[in-house]
Amino acid sequence: MASRRQCRLLTDLPMEVLIDIAGHVAATSFQPMEDLGRLRATCRVMRRACGDPSVGRRVALLRTYWEDMQWNEPDRYYALLALLVGVGNPEACTLIGIVDFFATPQPSLHELSRAAVGGHDVGAYLCALMMYRNNGGAADDDIAKMYICRVEGEDGSAASGSADPKELRND
Repeated sequence: MASRRQCRLLTDLPMEVLIDIAGHVAATSFQPMEDLGRLRATCRVMRRACGDPSVGRRVALLRTYWEDMQWNEPDRYYALLALLVGVGNPEACTLIGIVDFFATPQPSLHELSRAAVGGHDVGAYLCALMMYRNNGGAADDDIAKMYICRVEGEDGSAASGSADPKELRND
């Protein structure tokens, strides 16, 4: 009898499912922060789900909306960027990593490395280029080669998006 019970409230769903729903909104929305704000406002349980760090890691940052926000609301944009870097969003780490490497007196690959570890191919590619550029030794060369192979899909991952290994795509 209990297995036939219908789920009528969000509180009946497991928290993992609610976090997955919020993460899907974050990853697919063209205005993720506004949509997550609306989702948070629905109830206390969704507020908790939207506040999970894994949702912040999935926010799709590199969209037209973000470019408008960067120009029209720079303070809000950089505050949000810092927040997303804090939860380990790979796209935010890539953007901050570029600034850290080129605009600071002491170049750092920390954020680009975080982006690469987080699975962001652009961050991995930039990190590999900077490691080659710095010529830090054999260990750095090995890491850089690993990142390049991953971006090109030569490590057995689905990064190439193709069944034919000769047809490489760097989306």
